[in-house]
Amino acid sequence: MITRVGLTDEEAGRRVRNYSLGMRQRLGIATALLGDPEVLILDEPANGLDPAGIRWMRDLLRGFADEGGTVLLSSHLLHEIEVIADDIVVIGNGRIVAGGTKEELLASAGVLARATDNAALVAALEAAGLTSSVADGAVFTDADLATVGRVAFAAGVAITELRTADGAGLEEMFLELTAESQREQTTPDHADRRRSSGMTATTLEATATTTVARPDKRAVPAPIPFTRVLGVELRKMFDTRSGFWLMASIVILSVVATGAAIIFAPDDELTFETFAAAIGAPMSVILPMIAVLAVSSEWSQRSALTTFTLVPSRSRVIGAKALVVVAVGAVAMLVAGLVGAVGNLVGTAIADVATTWDVGVTEFAQIILANEVGMLMGFMLGVLFRSSPAAIVGYFVYALVLPGISSALASTTDWWSENGAWFDLNWASTRLFDSEMTGEMWAQLGVTSLIWLVVPLAVGLRVLMRAEIK
Repeated sequence: MITRVGLTDEEAGRRVRNYSLGMRQRLGIATALLGDPEVLILDEPANGLDPAGIRWMRDLLRGFADEGGTVLLSSHLLHEIEVIADDIVVIGNGRIVAGGTKEELLASAGVLARATDNAALVAALEAAGLTSSVADGAVFTDADLATVGRVAFAAGVAITELRTADGAGLEEMFLELTAESQREQTTPDHADRRRSSGMTATTLEATATTTVARPDKRAVPAPIPFTRVLGVELRKMFDTRSGFWLMASIVILSVVATGAAIIFAPDDELTFETFAAAIGAPMSVILPMIAVLAVSSEWSQRSALTTFTLVPSRSRVIGAKALVVVAVGAVAMLVAGLVGAVGNLVGTAIADVATTWDVGVTEFAQIILANEVGMLMGFMLGVLFRSSPAAIVGYFVYALVLPGISSALASTTDWWSENGAWFDLNWASTRLFDSEMTGEMWAQLGVTSLIWLVVPLAVGLRVLMRAEIK
């Protein structure tokens, strides 16, 4: 596609921020063509292109349509529309004011004539019963070319130019039909010229449609398998510098925390629980940041436009991101747990004490669940804000500010001390680290997750599904 839109290998190697406006236009069209679409919707695609680029654009769009595609082109460059369009719709003040094929709309443009004596030509035409007017040094009439030529010849008037007026017809038609919504009003000469020459436009009702013959229907590409979407979303989490170092920091900080526990923990406290607690602290910060960036980086780095162009079903993309976030969280905790287990073996061997495995499978599963709750909180904030800085600040408000307020209330208010776990997700989820969960504790975790996770996520998803992608 890079080659198809005329970008060189050297230009393809540049950063997009160094592209000219015309190069960005070419790159945007290449992106739109990647999915082999049936319909291209373009707004001012010739903006920023030089004359050769404009000609290239015409040929590209004409070729796309000739192959069976459809191009919906929005532009104020009326000459470009007139050159390339098969069907034209004129919109004024938010309403369709005219529409049809180019030939239909411009058929009534009449004839433009220039003579050595325009006044004599006008008099001859009026004597022949033809209405005419003079504007911009030319005579306009709704007669055909042959009739105007015969009248001028019979009157002995020398004609220097004689052609149909459709070269300016689209512009004149547009100006008249949208006159009420124009910031600069049409001059009287232009309006009078159209009225006196009998030029009219085909005005359509809002429900009218025009049937146009099209080539055979283009083949529709097969849907992208969901497993492939999952694979792409997983790669996105590793392929950027920030994503790579966040993933690498899981292992790096696990090793650092394990080493710190070996060095500073008393010999009688060198147990697997000590290593798990040491590793869990940095994980509770890193994993939510990974979840935030899994969503918000699409908007911060402006790659969402490409993502949702290639996979228009936003729900599939967001679902894939959510599954990848959960999977990465579980694998990260297993890797961190393995590092902690190795640290437990090495630490107790160095201290020459018995190795203690005081964290069972159930307890470790609860630790993983607690970190998954934190990751889902980051994912929810990424969906809700779609901005990395805002989502990260929001997470630290949730993780640091709100627990402090809740603790202050618990220490001063008996009711909150007894019931706060029903409203404070951090309170309910931290029990997963060090408590044997009761039925009431699970219920409190469910209620607080509904309040702080499910409802905001539903709101964020609704906004994301409707948000304009730029």
